[in-house]
Amino acid sequence: LKNYLPLGAIFCERRFLDTPLDEYGTACIAVGMAMNDKPVFLEAQFSGFVYSMANHIMTHASRLRERTNGRINQPLTIVLPYGGGIPLIEHHREEEVMPFVSDPGLILAVPSTVQEFYDMTWAAVASNKPVLLFVPKLLYRDQAAKGDLVRAIPNLTIENFGCGLAKDAEVGERGGVTIVSFGRMAYTAL
Repeated sequence: LKNYLPLGAIFCERRFLDTPLDEYGTACIAVGMAMNDKPVFLEAQFSGFVYSMANHIMTHASRLRERTNGRINQPLTIVLPYGGGIPLIEHHREEEVMPFVSDPGLILAVPSTVQEFYDMTWAAVASNKPVLLFVPKLLYRDQAAKGDLVRAIPNLTIENFGCGLAKDAEVGERGGVTIVSFGRMAYTAL
């Protein structure tokens, strides 16, 4: 029983680089390829390793589009599984979204559901901008989060997914509560 998709067999072996476990090096290769307008989809095994990738992401990928006023494409998607709830040690339970929030030129995407993960992945890959896709690890494993997945290319660009900060809720006689969350915690809060 294999727990992965044979992407090389599906899409052609020459489209994949089997790299060593070296986030600094793979980020360097990915940013360089994207600077040459080659679409790159890179996944770090866990978001805790993004700090070794941060120099390339923050110094080159994010700022290149800003420095050139968007004239140079950066078709780069970096997937960063984050969060706890699974039996892993050390920094594998961290969430590293916040250090990148104020970085110019980067698009951050954090899905709350499996459907959002699917839709945001398609939209990120279609973008010509660098996208950090922080994916809650529980979306890979939590059966309660699974639902019917609509496998269709979304009609939204990555910038148009937006952020729902507040949803209407019924207020009873005893008052109401506002819960603000993102990512997997939005599902937990509901």
